[in-house]
Amino acid sequence: MLAVALESAEWTLVQRLMDAGEMPNLAALAERSAKLTVAPERYIGGVPLWPSFTSGLEPEEHRRLYGPWLWDPHQMRVASQQFEPLAPLWSRAGAGSVGLFDMPGVPETSPAAAFIIRGWGSHNPMEREYTVFPADAASLLAERHPFRCGTEINYVSGDRVAELSRVGSDTIRGLRLRGAAGVRLLRRLRPEVAMIDFPEFHRSGHWLWHTLEPGDPLYESIPDAARSLPVGIADVYREADRQVGLLVEEAGPDAEVFVFSLNGMEPAHGIPDFLRSVLLGTGYARIAKLRTRSLPGRGLRWVKARTPPRVKRAYHGAASEKLLLRAAQLLPDYDWAATRAFAIPSEQHGWIRLNVEGREVAGIVPAGEYDATCEGIEAMLRSLVSAAGEPLVKQVVRTGKDNVLPDLAVHWTPAAHGEVARLDGREFRAPRILPWLVGQHTVEGFCLAPEWVAGERRTVAPAELQELMLAPVGVAA
Repeated sequence: MLAVALESAEWTLVQRLMDAGEMPNLAALAERSAKLTVAPERYIGGVPLWPSFTSGLEPEEHRRLYGPWLWDPHQMRVASQQFEPLAPLWSRAGAGSVGLFDMPGVPETSPAAAFIIRGWGSHNPMEREYTVFPADAASLLAERHPFRCGTEINYVSGDRVAELSRVGSDTIRGLRLRGAAGVRLLRRLRPEVAMIDFPEFHRSGHWLWHTLEPGDPLYESIPDAARSLPVGIADVYREADRQVGLLVEEAGPDAEVFVFSLNGMEPAHGIPDFLRSVLLGTGYARIAKLRTRSLPGRGLRWVKARTPPRVKRAYHGAASEKLLLRAAQLLPDYDWAATRAFAIPSEQHGWIRLNVEGREVAGIVPAGEYDATCEGIEAMLRSLVSAAGEPLVKQVVRTGKDNVLPDLAVHWTPAAHGEVARLDGREFRAPRILPWLVGQHTVEGFCLAPEWVAGERRTVAPAELQELMLAPVGVAA
């Protein structure tokens, strides 16, 4: 079985390029495969998807929601966590041998592994550790991938347009290196199950999506120098198709092939960040008075606000990950006695947590008022409009009274990237986070699967997908 992950590839673009004859290898695979929609029951964000795929667990079970951070209702803060490694589905009895290439969330070694390559060319900064098992498989990889894992390229207020122009060329080079390395790994080590990730789609999607639709209104303020790039996102998809074709050919005609992405990509311009201001302005939350705030917290914020960007970059480059996690100030000092709901950090969507009695140590919302409070917040959110009167909220997802999940996840419309929210004559403003990002995730992915494996199924959850893939080799979930 060969599974190829096109990390954050957008199906609508794949379909468009296949129809135009520009992704012939994927088109040939699609003709003999079932096309499944990949979608969780409740999409709260992109970070939980890979842990669900790896472990077969839902987000409330694996608890990987926002990198190493998690809301702690006992400490009333977002705190760094030390998670136990997840047990991958493929590690269960029944697999003859497994080969894994840059698949997120996998262990360094395994008795069942033909090879495990980690952190060679990942996009996720939490996957930056580079390991190769067995050690002699390193000779099959040749040089390292050109990606600098987790780095941001601020071409908006910075002077890094030249670095942005290299994203596309580095992506193409990385795709070719990955395809060649994948072929050598399959040829030499012949695993029964092979899973190869192409994170190039993910990173280039965030930085190059504007090359697909340069006239989109979201991109009006992008500097001209950031528009004239030598490689566009469609070029990335075409090159990836060639490399996937090489892998499928090497796997052979008897291999069962899956090609998938857990979510997609669409136009964006940074990440909306006015949810905290909206909750404060509508009375759901209140900041603690100065005299009641913690002195260390005030001091840390004072230092951060007055530290030059150059010094911050040097600090982040030199400080240990443990120190960075301890120093992160992810929430303001709330007056918990007057805060019913508050925003917690997420990578893209708006996350809201209720301050519930019996769940949060400082909770004030009676459990019997939980549903009514959620309904009131949702109605308020759906009334938010932009400066031009456009709705800002596409969907509000309710998750339930879980100890770690957000209670509400807000999915924004394109108008939410305008940095202004209006409600009943009031106006709330907040600058976007990461305003140089031009692509963000859609809530649905896809999977091309053998017809006999898919059967009548046309939708699959991330937590179910790997079990589906392992069926051809008889690995029982």
